[in-house]
Amino acid sequence: MTPRKKKNQAAVKSDELPELLRAISTYETIGDRQTQLALQLLALTFVRTNELIGAVWTEFDLDNAIWIVPAERMKMRNEHVVSLSSQAMKIIAELKTMAGNSRYLLCLGANKISRSVITRCFLPCIAWGIKVR
Repeated sequence: MTPRKKKNQAAVKSDELPELLRAISTYETIGDRQTQLALQLLALTFVRTNELIGAVWTEFDLDNAIWIVPAERMKMRNEHVVSLSSQAMKIIAELKTMAGNSRYLLCLGANKISRSVITRCFLPCIAWGIKVR
């Protein structure tokens, strides 16, 4: 029996990124501000959705503007250091005020948000003419 061919995740072309960021910033029917910020952070950091939704505050060195994703949360099992732009830092600061005492960057109460909260937001991209590959 031949193994099933694995399909790669959808990706946005680099020339479509500015349009995607504009669409995210004006997309107010997502459900809440936290989800909008999460989408922006995905676009600015190029991390996988699971890496973002599993992020905990102890992974962030905000004084040095870096996020260290531990090896056990990475697909290839290697620690990943993400440099945070000034835009990403502003988003993280806003998320910190929303998170309260939660250990998670993106939370619903004390728990992390679901992956589906993020992935379902990409469906309207098709309506905007943005191809999500």
